Amino acid sequence: MSNFTSLQILAYRMPTFTALAAKSLAPDSGSRIGQGLDAQAQALLQRFAAVLNYAKSLPSVDAKTTTLKVFVAPEFYFKGVGGEHWGSFTFNSMINMLAALKEISVPGPDWVVVAGTIIFYLPNSAGYKRANGTAVKPTECVYANVAPVITQGGLTYVLKHFISDIDYLPKPEWLELESIWESNVFSSCLEDWTEQKARFITVGNRTIGLEVCLDHAEQQLADAIDDYAVQEKRAAPPIDLHLITSCGMTIETPLARKNGYVVLCDGQGRGKDKGSQLNKVADKTLADLIVPAKIEPLTGALAASSTQAKPQQSIAVYPTQLLPG
Repeated sequence: MSNFTSLQILAYRMPTFTALAAKSLAPDSGSRIGQGLDAQAQALLQRFAAVLNYAKSLPSVDAKTTTLKVFVAPEFYFKGVGGEHWGSFTFNSMINMLAALKEISVPGPDWVVVAGTIIFYLPNSAGYKRANGTAVKPTECVYANVAPVITQGGLTYVLKHFISDIDYLPKPEWLELESIWESNVFSSCLEDWTEQKARFITVGNRTIGLEVCLDHAEQQLADAIDDYAVQEKRAAPPIDLHLITSCGMTIETPLARKNGYVVLCDGQGRGKDKGSQLNKVADKTLADLIVPAKIEPLTGALAASSTQAKPQQSIAVYPTQLLPG
């Protein structure tokens, strides 16, 4: 088991609130990444792989194998544009995107990659069409949001439990979307302890606790910590890094252990660093604010075309921090 003594955050900062321009969702036909997927999914996967490859080669990245490198993208990174489902992918596409992300893999055993989130929909009825062949209406679907996590040990994911008012834009104002907690499609899954336990990501001797945007305000990680003792008959592992991928969230109660860390990566530009924020944690309070050691702008093919100006598309490379003993 890897014994990590320090931590380095690489926050992939890009705008995800406003839909990207269509030209940014056109895949490169010469790339093998995501072949067979929807064109928009393929284009997003190709850019993600290119940005990750760029990030790992930056000279400011700590090369020591005892430093755990965490690369995190904002919520809604994998969101398309257009269609009656507002850029959401089908359930089958989401599954195939997870498989493609697993193939992208991580740079090494000392890396964790949190790939933002994938927006998808699942019809309440079986199949993607009604029995008469007509399309399933948006009001007959459940919309969900999943955060993929890639380590050298494989791929896992965390489902966002609570839908916020800005999810799945631009949806009609008249349409109320239910929380997936309220859906009979997902509720039994979310109540399963295996699903809740997925919030705890173990890499070597360290534990990351993951929340997606509104779940942080709804204290979903705190609930999972409380449930851990009941379900596992032992205390929850101490969290070294509380990680929040979001689009419009600020850090509220950090749940990393004392002298651990909390990091936010936000697609609306929230956070002290306009798209990200890293703090040391005291007793469930923010302690030292840690500023990036280097901001690496993303240009050319690494940058997406968007009408949203903030956050600046970049990699915020934070200085290496000692982890608690």
